[in-house]
Order: sequence, then C-alpha cells, then structure tokens
Amino acid sequence: MQHSQLGSKSSQQDTPVDGTAWGFKPLAEDDSSPQRDLQVYGSYKTFPYKWKSSSKPLKLIVTGVDRKPSLSAHWGTFSKKTPSKKLSLRYHSETWCEAFVLSRNGRVEFAQNLSSKYRAGAFEADFPVNAIFLMHPGTYRCYHGLHKNFPYLWSEPSDVLMLPERDAAPGNHDAENVVRFALAAMSLVILGVFLVDAWFSRKDFKRKSRAR
Repeated sequence: MQHSQLGSKSSQQDTPVDGTAWGFKPLAEDDSSPQRDLQVYGSYKTFPYKWKSSSKPLKLIVTGVDRKPSLSAHWGTFSKKTPSKKLSLRYHSETWCEAFVLSRNGRVEFAQNLSSKYRAGAFEADFPVNAIFLMHPGTYRCYHGLHKNFPYLWSEPSDVLMLPERDAAPGNHDAENVVRFALAAMSLVILGVFLVDAWFSRKDFKRKSRAR
C-alpha cells in the first residue's frame, strides 16, 4: 500500500520538456463516492484539444488517515489432539473499525471484515493464522479501515511483527519435550533391568559358592 493523493474535480495537468501534456482525473466526480479510480490521459501541447486514449483505471489506497494499530502474536492452549498450539494475531487500536488487512513482506496476504470488540479501553480483534504461515516466516503488518463505505481510506501500518518458523513454535517444543522425557524414561528402565539382572546373577553366584 502506498500513500496517494487524490486529484480534484478539475483536471490536473503538467507539461514535460518534450511538449507532451499529461493529466489525470477521478472517474467518480462525486466526493461522497467510495470509489477512487483514476485514469491518465495525455496530448501534445500544439494540439491541446486532441487527447490520447485514457489509461486503464488505477485503484488508489490512501494510508495514514488514522494512527497505526498494534499487532501481536498469541498462542492458544496446547491440546493433545493437535501437534501444536494454535496461533492467532491480535489487532489492537484505540479506534473502532470493521475491516482489516494483513500483509506479509510488504504484500497483502488477506483481507477480512471483522467487528472489533471493546476491551480494556481499546478495540481488539483476533484473526487465526493458518499453520502454513508458520512454514514461511516473514515480517507482518496490519492496517485497519475506517469504515466499509470508504474502502480506500486506511490507517498507518502497524509496527513490524516477525513470526517464527514452524519448528520454533511453542507447541512443537512441547512435543519435543515429551519425546525427550519418553527416551529418558526408557533409558532408566533399561538401566534398571541390567542392574536387577546383575544383582540376581551375583546373588546366584554366592549361593553356588557356598554350596561347594
């Protein structure tokens, strides 16, 4: 997402050195319209009444309209039925909103509409993260929209959140610890069997020696 500045109702125009004039205008002249699609067109300075074909519409997203939210990772409770804990990303802001965008490494991963809940003096919303995300660590950021009727207005991006690799997830550490404890217990059992066998062998040897 990039900071963009919308054009006014009147066409804006600039004349480069080569004598070609360029301008842009919003497709929707009504300021109350939620759409902000712009088209670029141009002409030569010597023929200002002849304009070239317009470009394809460009959808603009304006960020920085509101203060940035915060984004944090939260692990759920461990379950024996699942190999790892569930991960959710928690959005936190002082502003109410109903639309969210999550980006990874600067690219939008998904957008979804959620109703933020008021908790402890702020608005929060949790979105679950697919386990596939953990296999592709990267930098994550969150934006929020002010209102669904104005989809082109977004807040500043949150600070960068780095998600760990799947192997580094707390749930996998729990599973690894269980395996380690199991191996240690088996080693102790095997050692105990050898000690008991050695004790009985020594006792049997003493008994036979006395019998002689």
